[in-house]
Amino acid sequence: MGCKFKAISHSWVAIPEREVPLGVIEFIGGAGLGTFPTLAYRRFLTPLIDSGYTVIAVPFPLRFNHQAVAEYLKEERDIIRQALNYSPAIPQIWVAHSLGCKYIALLEIQKDIIDQPSLLIAPSIGSTRNAVPFNWLANFLDKYNLGVRPSRIITKQWMEQSINASQLFHITSLLSFRQDCISGNSHGEQQCPQKGLLPNPPSTDDVRWLNSLLQNSPDYIYSFAEIDGVHTQLVNRQVEHVNKSTLNLIDNLRQVAKTFVS
Repeated sequence: MGCKFKAISHSWVAIPEREVPLGVIEFIGGAGLGTFPTLAYRRFLTPLIDSGYTVIAVPFPLRFNHQAVAEYLKEERDIIRQALNYSPAIPQIWVAHSLGCKYIALLEIQKDIIDQPSLLIAPSIGSTRNAVPFNWLANFLDKYNLGVRPSRIITKQWMEQSINASQLFHITSLLSFRQDCISGNSHGEQQCPQKGLLPNPPSTDDVRWLNSLLQNSPDYIYSFAEIDGVHTQLVNRQVEHVNKSTLNLIDNLRQVAKTFVS
């Protein structure tokens, strides 16, 4: 079955054939690839729609103010759900890839998506250096408060405080890739082979860090899966194993979300 996206507000929306969708997935991808989500991520998004989910694909906004982007995602959710006249009983599920995961995390921190589950795929808690190609330029922008905000360090501090206090991120799943040289894997950083003239963005241990935080929080409903693949596996031609893991995690999240709907 194919999927047809239509423009609603500033996003692209695809509706499944079933009368009442299993849930509404709002998806935001990574920098660059996420600018055209219905093209770059089509092989990843189509099985979600075919499985019965309405998908909102939000084009990646190129802004350094990540807090404002998080607010924008929430506004898109409200506008589109109202336009589709969806009942609050239909679960809202957030799915993000790479830097898109930072925006979902900021929504959690702002307490805007309490009891709404999220799936973070190869999360990157991005810094200015992730957004620009050279260290000297990133340092210059940060020095004059022109870079990414909130910073990577501050965002991680906020997340750690929320998780350690058992306040937020209660319904979260994480999917990572063993050969990911951007976000790392459950064991830590990976080294990226140098390609092209520009330096690679720095490798991080964001997956190991976040997985360790969440799996050690006994009050949380948390699922984790790690499979073979690289950071951009979602946009590769061979995405069947990614789709299978994603659907399993999302279906689990949806079942949990039902128990939180009043």
